[in-house]
Amino acid sequence: MSAADTVTTAEIAKLLKLHDKNLKNLSDDAKKKYKNTIKSQKTTIQDMVEGVTTKREYASAARQLASTIEDVKRFEKEVADRASDEPAYPKPKVANVAGLKTTNAKKKIQNVWATGPGYPGTPGPRSLGTKTLHAHITNRDAIAFYWQRDQLHVVGYGEKSGQAGRNDSGYKWET
Repeated sequence: MSAADTVTTAEIAKLLKLHDKNLKNLSDDAKKKYKNTIKSQKTTIQDMVEGVTTKREYASAARQLASTIEDVKRFEKEVADRASDEPAYPKPKVANVAGLKTTNAKKKIQNVWATGPGYPGTPGPRSLGTKTLHAHITNRDAIAFYWQRDQLHVVGYGEKSGQAGRNDSGYKWET
């Protein structure tokens, strides 16, 4: 294998930088959906070694990364389009809680509502009902909700806390 056929450290670093930049900009929903794909691509890039990786292997990894980036962009656009459309479901019933009135909480409620009863929330908090799920707003706060047929009920706002009660999914809930 000649030097012209191999990849340089700079080329590998450039691909890794592109991967990390795109990972940082993903929405929570996209991170969930593409977690395994992104993880395996990073491993592939990190396993590349100058002088061992061929231009063809590098090009293949770069194409896979570009394809995933396009898939993620398409997925995030679909989510955004659904969130901006007025769903056919009744308006959500939202508990009168201060935390649910923040802009980020309202966006998350809109996203859950726009996605509909199939929204893949995280199970719990069981303390608010056996069918209650929660959706992360950030890694420090979340909304608690459940669907009753096609009606969304948002029942609480929670913040991560060491003082969370049993069956509260690690959050202190305002209801």
